Amino acid sequence: PKYRKQLATTAASAVIVPPAAADDTALPRIVHPNSYAYYARVVALLNPPAQRPRGAHPSAVVHSPLPASASVGEHAVVGERVTLGENVTLYPGVVVGDGVSIGDGSVLYPNVVVYRDCVIGARAVIQAGAVIGSDGFGFAKE
Repeated sequence: PKYRKQLATTAASAVIVPPAAADDTALPRIVHPNSYAYYARVVALLNPPAQRPRGAHPSAVVHSPLPASASVGEHAVVGERVTLGENVTLYPGVVVGDGVSIGDGSVLYPNVVVYRDCVIGARAVIQAGAVIGSDGFGFAKE
């Protein structure tokens, strides 16, 4: 709704609009009840994520077996007793502690740190620099 007034002056070749705005433009359009979600799907379709090479980069330090479909980037570290699912991607600098489990299709962007014994489900996307499993429950003065 906040862009409705701009339909008249947009230089776009086509638009995605909700049914309430379908008659507000003569442009080619996709009409969908959740136009924001539909737009997100179109963007993902037109801009697929880059595929990293499968296997472990020579500079990676890997202490656990990897599935053939996994990708472990430059200077990443994979600890002992780590279970990686199929098609897991670890970008450069990722550190995965001992005993961690990461589900199929998950992507950990550069410099993510996962502390020991954490479990990450399938198709998780963890953004660059995130720390999973660190202290975070506060402290008690005594």
